[in-house]
Amino acid sequence: MNGKPASDTAQGITGLVLLVMVGTIGFGIWRSTSPADTDVAGQLGTHQAAFQQTIIDARTAYNNAPNDLVRGKERPKRGEAVCAAVPSPEVRDWVGTVYDLTSTGDGSGVFSVELEQDIWLSTWNNSASETTTGLHTLVPADSPLYEQIAGLRKGQQVMFSGSFFMDKADGDCFNELSLTMRGSMSEPAFLFRFSDVRPAP
Repeated sequence: MNGKPASDTAQGITGLVLLVMVGTIGFGIWRSTSPADTDVAGQLGTHQAAFQQTIIDARTAYNNAPNDLVRGKERPKRGEAVCAAVPSPEVRDWVGTVYDLTSTGDGSGVFSVELEQDIWLSTWNNSASETTTGLHTLVPADSPLYEQIAGLRKGQQVMFSGSFFMDKADGDCFNELSLTMRGSMSEPAFLFRFSDVRPAP
């Protein structure tokens, strides 16, 4: 035990506690106003938030279903809910994270964003799919959009605009790329044509 008076020690402890409290409050204020937290909350539009929540709710219902018979009803139910949540296939200023940033053999851009964990919007990843379906999503190498995405990096938060494709076969509302129902319900990737992509402010 050292010879420091108890009163001095008590005063030192009191000062330290006050310093920690002030620092904690200051940190909380900084966290509540920092761009990293407010960007997504402030920019996530009503339709995007409703879209993501619809996918999450449907995924939960599918995973909790007691058997495949019940699971089979969840996909068309999700499709109806998606169409209600996003009344137009054209969307503007949604927020996502760059997930895929590559190109096809002929140099066209392949691009995808992740909206929420395991929810993606994506172009085709090959030219043959465009030719077969007539749904053109790849980014031409000589386009302004190509220049926009060329300056991005994986994991970067972006704001983007573009359009879904209406689904005419599987009841998904918008065209979804998974080969199985389980993939569609658990890890959906929706086909998307990007028209504008820029770093989130």
